[in-house]
Amino acid sequence: MDKKGSVLMIALWIVMFLVMFALSLGNNVFLNLRLARYQRDSLKAVWLAKSGINRAVWELEHDPNGDYDGLDESWSTGLDGSGKGIFENVKLREDCEGVFNVRYLFDKTKDKYLAVEDEERKLNVNAAKKEQLIELFTSAGFSGDAFELSEFILKWRGSTVTMEDIFKKEVLRVPEELLLVFEYFYQQKPMEKEEARAKAQELFNKIKDWVTVYGAGSTGQLNINTASYDTLAILVNAKAQGDKVKEGAVADITDRIIKLRGEKHLTKSGDVSFDGLIDKEQSLLDDLMKAVVFKSNNFRIQSAGSFANAARHIDVVYDRSKDKFVYWHER
Repeated sequence: MDKKGSVLMIALWIVMFLVMFALSLGNNVFLNLRLARYQRDSLKAVWLAKSGINRAVWELEHDPNGDYDGLDESWSTGLDGSGKGIFENVKLREDCEGVFNVRYLFDKTKDKYLAVEDEERKLNVNAAKKEQLIELFTSAGFSGDAFELSEFILKWRGSTVTMEDIFKKEVLRVPEELLLVFEYFYQQKPMEKEEARAKAQELFNKIKDWVTVYGAGSTGQLNINTASYDTLAILVNAKAQGDKVKEGAVADITDRIIKLRGEKHLTKSGDVSFDGLIDKEQSLLDDLMKAVVFKSNNFRIQSAGSFANAARHIDVVYDRSKDKFVYWHER
């Protein structure tokens, strides 16, 4: 009986071991299958996001308006001529489960996302002049540091001769590098490292929608058709400082330009003219026309692809004049 009992116990232990092994193996197989499905769906989501990028590039390449780029065009509104959305929840086929979305900026006035963003609507910090940088930081509420910050940027990008080793002496490659520049700047001040970092982050958050490192080459010109009110005001104010034009007149010219471009497409300097300007104001407007363009070449495209429970995002900057991507980031 003892031998039979021992055999029975051994058999029970073997069965228990096999059951535990089967359960463990089954669990591993289940997890591996879930991981494989997620990787498969993630790969599909990536290609959907790339499809969104390609769709936006196609829209830019087939822009029917060759002499201007404005916010009422399909690449910006995301709507075709019939008012149908071309970038929102797009399926590659009717029976396709996944979709892509292309959008970059939430427009509070229209309560919707806009589609593609041109970089020429922003101030290029690699090309901006000192007075433009001063006005940029002043508009962000950092007037006390504006002069020193502008000097610091010029030295950082190598526009001003300096022997100090702290400066990189080359242009910024992505706008986020400004955060590093600002941290270095405030670390030179009598404040704790965390305070300097917080100050830099605050400044960057204030100006990140106004600045770029792409577009308009070394001239740093703004697209007058697409620039936001704030960015256009920065440019007008910077020009006005040298001409000593009154602040009220500066705001008036900015308001008039915004209103004018809502009434017609601006394709050349001659399209921007106003009645009743005094000599200084007309001189300001003439100088302003030398600092603007009417068409853009660099466009930021943010595309999101989703398939089942997987989602992937791609953020690029596309140079239409060279037909190439100058920035590509996937997440």
